[in-house]
Amino acid sequence: ARWPNRLLVRVARARGLPASDLGGTSDVKLVLTCRHHRHTTAVHYNTLAHLWDETVEWHVTDPSAVLHLGAFDVGMVSKDRLLAQWHTTLKSLVLRHGGELEGWVALRDKRGVKQSHPGVGELQLHVRWSYEEGFAARCPPPPRLSAMEQMEMDSQETAWRIADFQNAKRFLDQGFPYEFDLRALEIDDVHLRMKELFERGSEAAAELDERAAEQAETAQAGDTEKAADAARGDTDDDARSGRRNDVDLHGFGSLTRRNGGLAIRQR
Repeated sequence: ARWPNRLLVRVARARGLPASDLGGTSDVKLVLTCRHHRHTTAVHYNTLAHLWDETVEWHVTDPSAVLHLGAFDVGMVSKDRLLAQWHTTLKSLVLRHGGELEGWVALRDKRGVKQSHPGVGELQLHVRWSYEEGFAARCPPPPRLSAMEQMEMDSQETAWRIADFQNAKRFLDQGFPYEFDLRALEIDDVHLRMKELFERGSEAAAELDERAAEQAETAQAGDTEKAADAARGDTDDDARSGRRNDVDLHGFGSLTRRNGGLAIRQR
């Protein structure tokens, strides 16, 4: 069997969505997302009987990818408001449904929490992840994402997977080693230091270039022995004399010059 490469998603209709307008209806659109793929359906105004019947086909091969469907109430002046949502990983689609799911699925609320009957509505859809010969060649190439864009996409997928406290505890139980008794989980803020690392890495590379220039000037002055030691980088003579050929990255490790390039050495 070939590895799946074609994700087909057909959204038919919804029922039981919350009414968000004064007239007891909603103006709803669906937003379908899977990795860098995104599709927004047409908007159905002033109704609770939403019928879309729209289909998308995406080239996706990663089983950890999350397919997310969000039902939004479209605001004429205010920002669009999330009413309900549904998601699955492609791995779960294979393990639980054999790679294909067709029918009505219960939606979660805007916080990602499953609600008891009547809940926040249902969505009729058809999802199939399968292999099709030559499908990749017919699809446009994926966009080139920056490191920050990749992290934002990964963080969003993690947020969809975890959703609420019960899911977070289940996630920790199954895939995260810890040695404490988890009774409550509250996250107020998250700080990522990758940008700081990149900025410090650029500064460190500049410092190494300045040192190389100084060593070149020493070589021109005729101190060939000292210049040869400096060009070799981390040598025993450097260690004994205390000369440094790396730059500290403030807790991430150090940046060092090796074989004509730069490398990060972890501590």
